[in-house]
Amino acid sequence: AARPAVCVFQERLAVMTRERRDVRPAPGDRDPGGRMQLARIEAIRSAPARLAAGEPAVYGLKVVGPVEGLRRLAADRRVRAFVPAAQVDAGGGAREWFVPGPHIPPHLQRTETSPEVERLSDEEVRARLERIAREPFPECRETSRNMNAAADRPVRAARGPSGEYEAGGLSFRVSTRVTRREDGGGPTPWLHTRVAVTNRTGRRVETTLLGCPVMLRLYPTPERTGEPAWDEGRGIQCMEDPTPLALAPGETRELETWVETRRILFPQTAQGRYHVGAVVRIGGQPVEVPAGEAEVSAGVEGLSYRGRVWLDGGKLQGTMTVRNTSDRPVELEFGGCSLRLRAYRTADRQGPPAWRSEARTPWEGGSVYACDLVGYSATLQPGDTLNRFQLEAPLIEVLGDSLPDGRYHFTASVQLNGAWSAEAPAGALDLALARPPLPARRMSEVMEHRAETSVAGGVVTARVVARQAGAGGAVVRYSYACPIVLYAYRSRERRDAAPRSGAPDWKSRDDCGPQLREYSLDRGESRTFELRAAAREILGASLPPGRYYFAVAVLPEGRRLFLTAGEAELRR
Repeated sequence: AARPAVCVFQERLAVMTRERRDVRPAPGDRDPGGRMQLARIEAIRSAPARLAAGEPAVYGLKVVGPVEGLRRLAADRRVRAFVPAAQVDAGGGAREWFVPGPHIPPHLQRTETSPEVERLSDEEVRARLERIAREPFPECRETSRNMNAAADRPVRAARGPSGEYEAGGLSFRVSTRVTRREDGGGPTPWLHTRVAVTNRTGRRVETTLLGCPVMLRLYPTPERTGEPAWDEGRGIQCMEDPTPLALAPGETRELETWVETRRILFPQTAQGRYHVGAVVRIGGQPVEVPAGEAEVSAGVEGLSYRGRVWLDGGKLQGTMTVRNTSDRPVELEFGGCSLRLRAYRTADRQGPPAWRSEARTPWEGGSVYACDLVGYSATLQPGDTLNRFQLEAPLIEVLGDSLPDGRYHFTASVQLNGAWSAEAPAGALDLALARPPLPARRMSEVMEHRAETSVAGGVVTARVVARQAGAGGAVVRYSYACPIVLYAYRSRERRDAAPRSGAPDWKSRDDCGPQLREYSLDRGESRTFELRAAAREILGASLPPGRYYFAVAVLPEGRRLFLTAGEAELRR
């Protein structure tokens, strides 16, 4: 794994450069992101030699389990060091468990660059990164071809007179079945595809099988045209080595691949019947061969779902109950964040939801929500129910500053064996929240934002100071084209209720596009964003002179964070 790892990073850098996702530093920055990236690539490139010289590959493990099991582990004579979890202050008098990680040497920590890279100028760092993106390392020229399965553009094998599919003098017989693995393999079914490759020429054929020699594609129609619904090669980089393939006239070589349906379904492929294509990565030209049909499921047939939401003080509570209505046991695996709630404004629950639980963030900032990396399993007997799916959200994180008070209709879905269930109605609630006027200062994760405006010489200047208030360093991203957007209102009440109060009387450019600019900030460091607009531009030909009330939207990571930004008299 260490040998081709540098090729993976080189390929990622090339893709980012081609797609213009290599974020440039802000004016005055020393391009810390570029320096870190270059240092990581150079460290990984030297890893095989360091590992061969005896440097460790694994420095430690985080272990989660029952208390008694951990005590036995700590007492095992083969364990060199064991650091137990500790309870830490979570704020508000609450305590939570912290599981420490292993000690990693500074030169391997991703937050570190290297003295060699730090001595380079910004121009030298950028030039090296661009050269790496443009020219693969010598050791990566063949590896990159093998790894980049997503770049395969296979030819389609044609059916020959014998009924077999043929390409390049070889014939292919392919079949796919849905089965369970005898070695266990989890609760979900597997697709098992076999490929028989036969030399139909009158001469010996010598070629190469690339790593991951058989990769599957799933299509919704038997014609297998257009983009596949799922492509095994999409987004992966194969780490298997190529192998030679030599076939005498008439000789056959059999290949096979196993794909768990959980891998197909996660994160968003729908369950159902698909037409399978097998991409055989052979020689210089991969071949795609029809491979039958397959029913792709999570193995959860026969389950029923009942969702429910209710209010508990200032919090929204949600739950899902799963019942086995079949006559057979159902094996289930799920994680710590397996319940998803969504809120709609209409009783038919159609169209985009007004709120998604998976997209919420802490209202007060300071952190992000994350799931415990714990897997659970259960065997649900016929007639049994499972009630282990719950979610809690403060009401302010549901309505925020953008959704109005009113009646909301909820759905709930649960992720089992890697697949999300259909959304089940979970009831309706009247949500109302007394929200204070739009503030001039707000947190978003680790960033504190403070807004203000000033008027001088007929020009309105909106200014937002973004300060890193978290512990340690952080990499943050803001819209490249317009990190802030200015809004003008003719009444204080509408401004203070923005954006629920509807469209502003005037706003600056807000078609900002997806590109982000990256900033690396230590604790206490800040960046200031400014926007200027002439009073005559704001008033235009239709708005009257008078007193106007301003709000600013900051655009971090594709979100809109609204702040009040003062008021002023505007004249043409």
